[in-house]
Amino acid sequence: MSRFSQPERSKPSYFAEDTIAAIASGIGGAVSVVRVSGPRALETLRLLSPNLAASLTPRLLYLAPLTDPQARPIDQALCVFFAGPASYTGEDVVEYHLHGGSQIAPRLIETLASLGVRQSLPGEFSFRAVRNGKMSLTQAQAVADLIKATHSSAVELALEKLSGTEHNLLNGIADELRKLAALCEAGIDFTDQEIDPEGVTSVKKLQKPLQPILSALSSLAQSFKRGTRIQEGIPVALIGTPNSGKSTFFNALLGEERALVSEIPGTTRDLLREPLTLQGEQQSVCLRLEDTAGLRHSEDPVEQMGVQRSEKAAESAELILFLVDPTQPLDAAKSAFAPFKNHGTKTIAVVTKSDLLRPHERAEKQTQLDRLFSELNISASCTISAKTGDGLAQVVEIITNYCSSLTLRSKGEVVLTRVDHFEAVRAAHHHLSRAQKTSAQDLFAADIRQALHALGPLIGETSSEDLLIRIFSDFCIGK
Repeated sequence: MSRFSQPERSKPSYFAEDTIAAIASGIGGAVSVVRVSGPRALETLRLLSPNLAASLTPRLLYLAPLTDPQARPIDQALCVFFAGPASYTGEDVVEYHLHGGSQIAPRLIETLASLGVRQSLPGEFSFRAVRNGKMSLTQAQAVADLIKATHSSAVELALEKLSGTEHNLLNGIADELRKLAALCEAGIDFTDQEIDPEGVTSVKKLQKPLQPILSALSSLAQSFKRGTRIQEGIPVALIGTPNSGKSTFFNALLGEERALVSEIPGTTRDLLREPLTLQGEQQSVCLRLEDTAGLRHSEDPVEQMGVQRSEKAAESAELILFLVDPTQPLDAAKSAFAPFKNHGTKTIAVVTKSDLLRPHERAEKQTQLDRLFSELNISASCTISAKTGDGLAQVVEIITNYCSSLTLRSKGEVVLTRVDHFEAVRAAHHHLSRAQKTSAQDLFAADIRQALHALGPLIGETSSEDLLIRIFSDFCIGK
């Protein structure tokens, strides 16, 4: 085989044994990183830089002039070799630290492809790490969560998962269930022998250790809502009458002109959704902000649809920001909020356009507003001017304080963030609840085994090929 001859390539698959490569850093910075993993990782490095030392010390950076098959220079790179299994994937890995820019890293990927190293699929590096026992499935998913994290709480939670807290908790539960299943099945298999004179394997005795396990699974399932709030953001709806300042306030929070602002009532007719991270004095929170159509009766069918969507958004939101224009009749605001009166406890009233009130009007208007908010069961309110910025810092602090209570968790507490994890835990809880109620040993053992099967994908068992492909296809290329 010549220096640059191409080996026969197999069809790309997560389960292939070929060597893969990907750009593992953003393009355009001072340094770009290309990662290569697989049996030919070191061989291709020597093909690209044949003058390297005969023996490379793992985890030591080497200066390597890289050339393509036509001996044309690619870059002066720093390269590091990680010998498997002491690497991220558990295979031989080479990382190329290149000069940044938009040309060098893609050119190296093309050159590697000419040597039979294929472009990795999304999440393929992490898949190989899981397959080779370098990390658990939950830890691999935490890597994806860490990359997508948009605020400090999400980063902290992802790092805790990456350290193995969720994996260790679930494996501890699984170990206890395996012991119970083994004891119960021993009692069934040897009923004709006196191996259990004290009744250790009786169903009633075996059911006692289930209670703390059920409590742990119940706490995990209940944590899912908080976990999604931390990971994906808290849904927040901006509602109010037309021209109450919703779109201006929406833009002020985002710091950009995202929503169209006009003095013509009914300008906003559809929902505008934007993720937003707010930084308060003590904590940051991630929101899924929705600017809604103004709440009023209209004969326009399109505007009616917008109002209906606004009402649905407010119903499903975990926080409502009710914007009130103090220069308009307050009866209109009262009528607009009437359908949501039961949601007063999850509502913050934001009095807008404070710059338009004359000084002598403010005290009387505030008294009227306080009376209105009391009637609507709204306990929190603030006054702002989105135009001048007055009061914005105060409303941000009120929002972050409220939302932090929705994401509060103890340090080190395991919190579920993924639907498939939640469904697995809930299914396991269901099977164990049945085991807790049965009086038959065989049914008890069967329910324990079903609970273990439900937890299988989270503890590294019974993960089918299709399931793993679906999980890792959501990852970014290079991870």
